[in-house]
Amino acid sequence: SSAASDVYKRQTWVSMLALAMVVYLPAALGAELLMFDDIYFFGPDNPEFQAGFWTVLTEPIANAYLPVAHVSLWLDYTLGSGESWLPHLHALLLHAVVGVVVTRLLLQLGIGALAAHVAAAIFVVHPAMGESVAWVSSRKSLLSGLFVFLALFQTVRFAHKPSVVRAVLLALLAAAAMLSNATSVVLPLLSVGTVLWSRGPKQRWFAPAVLFAVTVPIALYHTQVAAAQGTLAGGDAMTRLQQVPGAFWHYLTTAVWPTQLNLLYPEVDTLARFRDQWLPGLIALGAFVLVGVVAWFWRATRPLAAGLLAFVIALLPFNTAFPASSIAAADRYLYLAIPGVALAVVGAFALTHRRAPWLAALLVAPLLWLGASRAHDFGSEAQVWQASLAVDDDNAVAHYNLAVATWNTAVRGRRELPVEEYEQHLNAAIRSARYPIHELRARRKLLPMQMMRADYDKASANALAAIAAGRAQLARESNQTRRALASRDLLQAK
Repeated sequence: SSAASDVYKRQTWVSMLALAMVVYLPAALGAELLMFDDIYFFGPDNPEFQAGFWTVLTEPIANAYLPVAHVSLWLDYTLGSGESWLPHLHALLLHAVVGVVVTRLLLQLGIGALAAHVAAAIFVVHPAMGESVAWVSSRKSLLSGLFVFLALFQTVRFAHKPSVVRAVLLALLAAAAMLSNATSVVLPLLSVGTVLWSRGPKQRWFAPAVLFAVTVPIALYHTQVAAAQGTLAGGDAMTRLQQVPGAFWHYLTTAVWPTQLNLLYPEVDTLARFRDQWLPGLIALGAFVLVGVVAWFWRATRPLAAGLLAFVIALLPFNTAFPASSIAAADRYLYLAIPGVALAVVGAFALTHRRAPWLAALLVAPLLWLGASRAHDFGSEAQVWQASLAVDDDNAVAHYNLAVATWNTAVRGRRELPVEEYEQHLNAAIRSARYPIHELRARRKLLPMQMMRADYDKASANALAAIAAGRAQLARESNQTRRALASRDLLQAK
């Protein structure tokens, strides 16, 4: 009935908002902006945001053209005068809304009310979502999730009752998703499964056709922008294909056992691990696809099948065979995938006991505790890099950024710089560097300290090593824009 539907809607909104607030609000109230990437949107040198709405809408920012995400952040910047509380609160509310949309999508597909709410709750509190919610710069993941799941929800409605108006709405949602984050490219594939699940006239297949027609051209444009900005990763095809099973294994273990999350996984080392983990990854990937396809044909096992296959499809842009980014792995890449694994978990429980959703709900408590802890890791620059090093101490970027955070904290607080700690992290960054640019940056920070101590032997050796790292970085670059940056870095080192 309509009254019962209204009750369900209120329960959905209250439960998702309450869970998001419990996990993220305490951390958000005192959280700072992270100058690792937030500086592109909220930093003092922010020409695009300062230029105004039209520039934000039309120009690439931080090597990507994502006007929907960038306008969202620009509104926070403008309305909040650059303060940190508004973007953090905005992200929390967006995440809760995505949880509501996921719930409504599952209900629309015929999943029971309790099972749908439990699956969405697992998604909302999952600690791997912390990077997307607690880190302001990941707004693109939240908006991508919002528009992708809204498009799937409208796909089900279109399947039941096709119309030109709903087709236009699907096209607009697909464009908004793609202009929030290029990883929304999986939307048409997810819509195929949604249409297969939904009953309706043959015209329901126009929905995936519309989504493909909108998504593919925007995806090609994103590829052109990434190539122009030099953010596409290289490597021969065979090497990249060897990484695919290991990449899947990484995301599967991260989703199932999210206790070793890292803001920035060391790229080169991570890719080597992917290649080493090809066997368990291949077995897991094959099992997900096989079980998903077989289980699809029975009504009782279809939620399990849908969850397994949705998890695989949502991770396609992150298999490293054709990467959209030079970043090998990131927890935010799981934002579209976690609802799938949550549905699979609830579906698996449903096969074992008639009270299965209540049993699956027991997972929410430990995930909520881990999620709240992860949210606090993003409270400040120092906290996030300390958390990163606690997972993997052999991380040049984390050591370097922690050194910078140590310097900034001393300057802002007008306190004496802890020189020994500062130099320890810079030296660790040099030892751990897998890319010449990371070594170069650390050596340039270390040089003034050596000069102030009149340690000219070490200073001269450090300067020559910095120049060598600058030359090595320039030799690595082929993109014109990135060669210009590398040339500038080498000139500064000299």
